Amino acid sequence: MNWLDAAEKLAAIDRSEVRFDPQACVHSQSRSAQCDACRDLCPPDAIQPGTPPQMDAERCESCLACLTACPYSAFTADDSVQALLTSAARIETSRLEIICGQHPAPQTGLSDATAVMVRGCLAGLGAGAVLALLSLGLNEIHIRAEACETCSWSILFPRLAEQVHIAQTISHACTTGGIVFHTQDPSDLAERPVWDAHNLPLSRRDLFRLASRQGQVAAARMLSQGTQTRHARPSRDRARMAAAVEQLKTGGLSPDVTLDHLGFADLQISPECSACAACTRVCPPGALRMHQEVESFQITFNAAWCTGCGLCRDVCASAAVQLNFNPPVQVVFSGERVAASGELIRCDRCNALTAVQPGKKLCPACEYRRSHPFGAKLPPGLQQNYLLGKNRKQ
Repeated sequence: MNWLDAAEKLAAIDRSEVRFDPQACVHSQSRSAQCDACRDLCPPDAIQPGTPPQMDAERCESCLACLTACPYSAFTADDSVQALLTSAARIETSRLEIICGQHPAPQTGLSDATAVMVRGCLAGLGAGAVLALLSLGLNEIHIRAEACETCSWSILFPRLAEQVHIAQTISHACTTGGIVFHTQDPSDLAERPVWDAHNLPLSRRDLFRLASRQGQVAAARMLSQGTQTRHARPSRDRARMAAAVEQLKTGGLSPDVTLDHLGFADLQISPECSACAACTRVCPPGALRMHQEVESFQITFNAAWCTGCGLCRDVCASAAVQLNFNPPVQVVFSGERVAASGELIRCDRCNALTAVQPGKKLCPACEYRRSHPFGAKLPPGLQQNYLLGKNRKQ
């Protein structure tokens, strides 16, 4: 086999094949989950709604939009983000266009700009990728979506528009900007360079330039992966957002910019918390964590990873969890904080550890059994979801 044959075989490998892990879906973790992020999303209907949904891999067209739509990374594939950021780290101009491979006129665009063509739909990049581009020092990022209405994947346009809105909102809070969303042809169209993110041109001069900019390229690779730990599973897009904002917020974050019903939430835990840790066990992205010592506890919360699914509120028997779905950007990206803390005692009846409550020596479960010896109790959120599900079946 010669080098040309080998190159053709390697090029034929489709690393963008989408895989679905039902166990990672939030519906596999909780029957009360209300997530419908992938419902009616897939252009060829390769994703069939369900709890969890089912995927027909043969019908998949690798638009990659499901990668950023799922808050829990149940869909996985090699996306174009790392290639896009690596391209941006090599581009000398500060004005960048992003176009998809199905754009009908890729050779014309904004003057004094460089275009990078990515694999799949632009909705497969996510708000985190756009923010990561800003953190690399680009002044203007132009997202070309004027041909989306006539595209076979046009159903994804609202998803792309929402991602751009999130990126613009967060960048505004970081006192930066430069994200332009084109839904019509730009007025100053001209021929300009077009790079394929997965097949970059490389000259001898590029090799020397690339060697001198290894730090920026390394930063691009780090941002493409985000910052994840083995104890949590935020989506790749959320991890990229958090990593990018960490680079962008050097001048602080504006306290007046909020993320109203955009898939973010802030959480408060009242003193009624019993330290049962149910909320930390059901949190899919690991935004809530329990830290327990012999006689004390802390529950920490990372708002940047929270998707606002509400499972923590639903399983709380004490109704101690409240969620704000219009959180300030400053709060969301302020890092991990202590949401609840206190001392622990042993329940007089079952000997389980529980938070100290004035005048109480029993855990909430034993306290309820003492008042209702033949009854059972569901947490308020679970009871409401149970009734909703029952009504749907009727």
